[in-house]
Amino acid sequence: MKLLFNASALLNILRIPGEKTLTPYEIGNTLWKEATLLNRISLEETTQLLNT
Repeated sequence: MKLLFNASALLNILRIPGEKTLTPYEIGNTLWKEATLLNRISLEETTQLLNT
């Protein structure tokens, strides 16, 4: 089963004032995994995305 998450929905979660979620950490973990374990993106791309 494949899941599709709308990027706008994730961004809206991050914008809720005073709300602390694990969303930023989950995004970082996914980027780390894509770069270091799966070699799908470079570490440079990962850094650029995290800085964004």
